[in-house]
Amino acid sequence: MENSNYRICYNSLTDYNQGRLVFKWFNLEGTTLEEHQEELSNWLEELTSSSRDGQLREEWEIADYENIPRNIIDNYGLEAFFQWQEYVNLIGKEATNAAVELDVLTYDYRKHKEFNLTPEELQNIYVGSFDSWNVAEEVALFDADNSALLDEIPSHLQRYFDFKEYGEDLLIDTYDQHEGHVFLRI
Repeated sequence: MENSNYRICYNSLTDYNQGRLVFKWFNLEGTTLEEHQEELSNWLEELTSSSRDGQLREEWEIADYENIPRNIIDNYGLEAFFQWQEYVNLIGKEATNAAVELDVLTYDYRKHKEFNLTPEELQNIYVGSFDSWNVAEEVALFDADNSALLDEIPSHLQRYFDFKEYGEDLLIDTYDQHEGHVFLRI
């Protein structure tokens, strides 16, 4: 699997507002949202107890992050990130990012605070990863292999079939693709 060392850095807003930059990096690998929230809360409590100004540290801001898609953290926050990890574990980081880029996988942050598809539903419509320079032809070959497309055509005539053109039509009507990652259009 791809490098998945997910990290996030927080600033204490109380200290920031007093002109001090107090921050901490957290490793998100292998943690749940609840465990991470507890780690963050413990860090803020440590800051509060070790400060001499007597002010409570309970507010924070995300200062930086590594290996987390910008559109997930910036637009939706940590809850979405922890859900996003489930998709990554199933189909991989690049494929999940492609699904987000294509709006195949979207996050409803206003009502339900969840993605539009379950990880299993996304896996079911993920066709696979193809050579991005030749994706149309490869998708057509894949589609032909998984259907009865050429079964009625004599084998000596099948070589005249234009897979590239057929694939380009498939990418207009049937599939969505981003950087070689192909999804069945729903």
